[in-house]
Amino acid sequence: MAEDHLSAETRAMLGRPAAERLAWFQTEFWIKYPASDAILARLEELVNKPRRARMPGYLVTSESNNGKTSIAMRFAGLHPPVFSEADSKMQMPVMLLEVVPTPTEAAIIERILSILGIPYRLTDPVPDKREAAIVAMRNAGLQLLMLDELQKILGARLEQRRAVMDALRYIANQVPVPVVAFSTPRGTGGLASSDEMINRLRPLTLPTWKLDADFQRLLLSFEEHMPLPERSGLGKKAMAALIHTLSEGLVGEVYDLLELALSVAIASDAPRIDEALLRGLAWTPPSDRKRLARAATP
Repeated sequence: MAEDHLSAETRAMLGRPAAERLAWFQTEFWIKYPASDAILARLEELVNKPRRARMPGYLVTSESNNGKTSIAMRFAGLHPPVFSEADSKMQMPVMLLEVVPTPTEAAIIERILSILGIPYRLTDPVPDKREAAIVAMRNAGLQLLMLDELQKILGARLEQRRAVMDALRYIANQVPVPVVAFSTPRGTGGLASSDEMINRLRPLTLPTWKLDADFQRLLLSFEEHMPLPERSGLGKKAMAALIHTLSEGLVGEVYDLLELALSVAIASDAPRIDEALLRGLAWTPPSDRKRLARAATP
């Protein structure tokens, strides 16, 4: 069947205007793959664990733009807040909190209160806001606290890092709730100020992709969401090798690369993406971008 490389929903987009076809690919979608499924299963186990003091947790690490935030958002989406009109209360089984740049204890606690819809004054003492956050998390039935972008804690001074980690440990003990942090490998240094948090957050690694059959299957899953009338064959060995080289095995880079390729294909009315189109893109691999950025730094 023609166009059978596409999902039914993507196939329906083929007759739409160019902007809509590109927007379809840019809309959030989830692609299952073994490493993400394994981490999601570990998080599900944490949610279902009986409550006790010193709940265990995980530190999920991977290189930048390799899918950590997508996994966190996916899990939060599978456990959304539920509002009860009967008692006007919100239950939030999972909270996803992005660590702010140069975080402080007050900033973290205020973010928790804001997510839960609890009013506060900036002038309120930090201990009062901390206790209000603990009460609100208990009332919301929180079962898992996820911290995204933990590496941002390195922007704070050592004493601020220690205060943040001590506050998170105290909150986790008092609710009690397991904590899962997502970070680049460099960000694991942010835990160095708290031996207890290091011991509590067991490491999970989200590896970069190898050029193998799993990577080829990943590319076929992406192709299902790309509204082009002809099969591009992204999963074929030569195409997969080129995409792996350009993306350096980072799933976020794969998405960005294919989004750019799709936009060029749609704009030029090309029926598919081929090697010539990929090689002609204005694209710089991530390691080259980092090298250029370091060279430009005074």
